Amino acid sequence: SNAFAGCSSLEKVTVPENNENYISVDGCLYSKDMRNLICVPAKKTGKFAVPYNVYSIAPMAFFGSNVDSVVLSNSVKRIDVCAFAKCAMKSLTISKSLGNIPGTSGMSIFTGCRNLAEINVKSGNAYFTSKDGVLYRLRGSKKELVCYPAAKKGKEFKIPKKCDIYSGEAFNGCKYLKKIVITPESGIKNLPVIAKNCNNVKVYLSSKVKMLRTDYNEILDTDDAIFGINTKKCKVYVKKNSKLIKKLKAYD
Repeated sequence: SNAFAGCSSLEKVTVPENNENYISVDGCLYSKDMRNLICVPAKKTGKFAVPYNVYSIAPMAFFGSNVDSVVLSNSVKRIDVCAFAKCAMKSLTISKSLGNIPGTSGMSIFTGCRNLAEINVKSGNAYFTSKDGVLYRLRGSKKELVCYPAAKKGKEFKIPKKCDIYSGEAFNGCKYLKKIVITPESGIKNLPVIAKNCNNVKVYLSSKVKMLRTDYNEILDTDDAIFGINTKKCKVYVKKNSKLIKKLKAYD
């Protein structure tokens, strides 16, 4: 974790030149070899371009930072858990070399990014892609929706063709989104919890959805499905003649 997380007045970190483990560049803290970005102070503002040679972004490195945007250099290949937690950035640009984003449910790298409106992936990345500011992970012939930015404008979103949804963090804290449509073309049959910290969101399920589940188990109570923590006045709509509604009626 970032030892300076929560230091909301921190403007810069200074390191003596003879320190064998760390170095400071423009007030930000790095490992001595510049391979690991450890801390971007909370008072840092404007556009932040991660220097070339940085290999990984440490856990909570941008925690509470007030930067407007972040651009990853082509040397960055790893982003650790909660790296951008509560960061004020409005946009993130992912380079073509990034190959890993943590997949731990409940510990998204974007937790608390309430101003994030778009995520863009540069062409040539073999692991991730983006469209209209939405981040996807490539899975062979299919893809997986990783993050619909919390501040992205628009009231409705339809899941694209051949697309799964990453459990728990795909729709987190969305300000404007009110309708999510699980399309038949997406091919989704087993649907995990997909949304947290949302209000007044309606989810429409296709007839192909056969199972609602947590990360590990099938669940038959819609009160425990689709929506995770801190959701209010959210609803799920199921087609009358679908296999799922028959299963739910049998359970009741």
